[in-house]
Amino acid sequence: MKTTISPVVLLRIPAFSITDQLVEVWEELKIAISFSSSAFYDKIKTVKAHELTDLDPKIQFTIWKYFNRSKYRGTPYGSFAGFAVAELTAGTTEVVFSRKQHLHRFKDWSYRNDLQISNEDLTSSDRLYFSNSSTYSTSRNIRFISLQEQVFELAEIEKSTFITELLDFCSKKARYAAICDFAADRAVSEEVLTGILRAMLDLQLLFTDLNPNIIGPDYFGRSGQALNDTEEQYLIAERKVCSGGVGKAALAHLPACIDHLTSISSAQENQGLKSFSSEFQRRFESQELPLMMVLDPELGIGYGDLAGAAAATDLAHELRDAIGNAAPAAAHPGAFAWTLLKEMLRGDGKQVIKLENIENNQQSDSKIKPANSFSALARFADDLVVLEQVGGCTANALAGRFTMASEAVESHCKQIAAAESAANPEVIFFDLAYMAEGKVDNINRRKGIYDHELPILNYSCSGQPISLNDLLVTVKNGEIILLSAQYGKRLVPRLASAYNYSRSDLSVYRFLCDLQHQRVRTQILFDIQSLLPGLDFYPRVQYKNLVLSPAKWRIKASDLGQEPVLSLLDKMGVGRYFSAGNGDQTLCFDKENETDLFHFKSYLKQYNDFVISECIIASNQVFRDESGKNYFSQILLTLNHGELLYSGHTPLKKAAHKDVERVIVPGKDWLYFEIYCHEERTDFLLTSLIGKFIERYSGNFKTWFFIRYNDPAPHLRLRLQLNREEEGYFYISRLMEILAEDLSDGIITDVQLKTYHRETERYGAAQMALTEHHFTADSNYALSLLDSNPDLFTKYANCTALMKAVLGTLELNQGEQAVFIRNVQQSFEEEHGMTSREFKKVNREWGLFLEEYPFGSLDHVLHAIPNELIRSFNHTLAESTPENRRSLFCSLFHMHINRLFATEPRAHETIIYSFLHKILQLEKQNLHLVKLDR
Repeated sequence: MKTTISPVVLLRIPAFSITDQLVEVWEELKIAISFSSSAFYDKIKTVKAHELTDLDPKIQFTIWKYFNRSKYRGTPYGSFAGFAVAELTAGTTEVVFSRKQHLHRFKDWSYRNDLQISNEDLTSSDRLYFSNSSTYSTSRNIRFISLQEQVFELAEIEKSTFITELLDFCSKKARYAAICDFAADRAVSEEVLTGILRAMLDLQLLFTDLNPNIIGPDYFGRSGQALNDTEEQYLIAERKVCSGGVGKAALAHLPACIDHLTSISSAQENQGLKSFSSEFQRRFESQELPLMMVLDPELGIGYGDLAGAAAATDLAHELRDAIGNAAPAAAHPGAFAWTLLKEMLRGDGKQVIKLENIENNQQSDSKIKPANSFSALARFADDLVVLEQVGGCTANALAGRFTMASEAVESHCKQIAAAESAANPEVIFFDLAYMAEGKVDNINRRKGIYDHELPILNYSCSGQPISLNDLLVTVKNGEIILLSAQYGKRLVPRLASAYNYSRSDLSVYRFLCDLQHQRVRTQILFDIQSLLPGLDFYPRVQYKNLVLSPAKWRIKASDLGQEPVLSLLDKMGVGRYFSAGNGDQTLCFDKENETDLFHFKSYLKQYNDFVISECIIASNQVFRDESGKNYFSQILLTLNHGELLYSGHTPLKKAAHKDVERVIVPGKDWLYFEIYCHEERTDFLLTSLIGKFIERYSGNFKTWFFIRYNDPAPHLRLRLQLNREEEGYFYISRLMEILAEDLSDGIITDVQLKTYHRETERYGAAQMALTEHHFTADSNYALSLLDSNPDLFTKYANCTALMKAVLGTLELNQGEQAVFIRNVQQSFEEEHGMTSREFKKVNREWGLFLEEYPFGSLDHVLHAIPNELIRSFNHTLAESTPENRRSLFCSLFHMHINRLFATEPRAHETIIYSFLHKILQLEKQNLHLVKLDR
């Protein structure tokens, strides 16, 4: 992987320099505090600098924390810290920027709902209306997401033809005048229409262009709401770079370091996505379904623990959650953690661990690459570069918020988005427009960066918005695939915001945000404390001149005793500067500053056991203001690579069809039995009991078929379509008579009569009946083959010969057939996590198979297969659309193999595809010619 560093660098600069004293900048700090906390500002607004030492100790500590944040923390917030745009330069130079911050002022997002909207505004002829895109329908209702008092909920109204048609009409922005014409065509007066529109706006079924947009042009400017100096403001502080640039020489080892880190550490798998993928495959297999329906906890499978997030809880729920949230057992350290521990034990306890000198024990999942763009937050300290954060789903996550204040940053972010798309040309990236928390949502405000965006309950200024109800989801080989029915392409979400999306209780938003992390290494830098928890000391870890983890010391209240704090720190080997806390609560202390030590004692009283980290600060910083003062600044780097991460996927086309009954309850023309027994018993049941039942009564069935299933326990699924539905009870009683003995003995543990949910999404509604008839032919053949008690290789030969014969229906040439089968084979190999050991076993099995079925002998196998079955396969495939034919081929043979193997059918399917590919490969190389003509 070739990683490059963008020449555009963002600086994150604290408000005050390292050498500034509180009394010197007190008035400036007070102004910054006034924007952050008006309540605290009221307590200190009249205090003069010389009066600070007379204040209550708690107030002094709070002021000191604000000042500490304004010197040592570069995270932009109000005027405590800001950003600047710089460039990478070839030489090693210092960066000089303006002393004064320029404050970009915006109306605070908490005023977003203050616009007074009249009936005249709503009935203006050019007023734009658009639908809540989260809507989807059940048989009787329309369901949709709404936001009530900062809590999302799943709402529903009774379905009506006019409301349904109006929502569809407004799925693309529609002007009020056009809506009036739409209503007039349906004999709905304007007076009635305006009442309906107002009600739908109140319900959040409809929105207008007067509603806020979180992405794009500033909403308050777009809607004519002027900034008032007396109101709360959202500030973005910026400084202008006067001279110099960030020297790239110090970053020369960064790309190699990233390669090294990705090769030695394991990528973390998102457990929410893993559970979703598993549950989706269990319930829906490979169907492509509307995402909103799948995430509906009643209709689908929901996502994570968010199904009942808004529901009231009682003691029973709390007790259940307490059990579920019990602390898990400590994780076993991985290979990299053991390597670090060995290095720590090998040294004197104070040494610096140099990763480049450690043997690279490559992890099995090192092929999981970082995102096409990701960020690195770093600081310079003489010849060292201290890496504080490396990773992310997109570099736009940390840079996006500054687009509101800088055209240069906006251009930079758009280039990042364009590069991501260029690396993955077969997919569409889209940004997530989300808001729910008022003031907190200021961080979500940004310009339009991606060509496409998905608005969630807000207005979109994008020319290419994506709707929630346009999204389809499927799972292929364990990978969740998001699709757009409208665009006919795979979709990949991006969140160009630093917002902590785990705050949200909206399942679809959490799902889409989590999906960014799928099969991408988004956490590259490791946390040594998490890898090896509980140690008293952690040495610094470097890769050449890059500091990956600073030295850390554990401090316990019991360590202090009567010893002065400074003596304790010196004894531990702590340098002049050190930090304590995490994230926004991090504080930096200077051992040579009495005030810092005094407040560190206050900090010690609050925590009995915590870890401090070395803070590497060079006396001569490369970041200075015009007056020569040094600043403890961060650099925000954008790293890129152009490798393909997301392959394309075209949604299956839904053929035009008459309505097909999808859900068939017992008592209609279908009987659906689930017969639970041990896997090894199923072949006997099929050939000796069920086979005789079918042989006797098949003339009274339109179709019938069986499949094997293992969830929730091994069982057979037997489905019968009756010529006369009133005879259903007769066939139930006849089958129960046949199974009674095994039921009595406990060999069959249960028989259930179930509702038949036809898989119209998988096979197509138009082809459902044809597919069911094919399953009849396939089931009849499976019974006849199983009755002959075939061995394993006989089944393999049967499947490969039949698949080879039917491949011709796909209208692929010899090379294309081999590529197609190889792709399917690889997906199965990935699903089973096959390594070189498993591949050797398959190759050994292939050699044994050839001994029994040498080339040229498979045509005899094919001749033994009934023409009726081959014609059924070919006809069913031929009737499907060309776009869906390959997928249907896999589905039909998946079911064929399922019927033949009592245990591990997917593992057998993996082997069969491997054998078939080897046959095709040998044909292509003209080593052997296997003709399977009839």
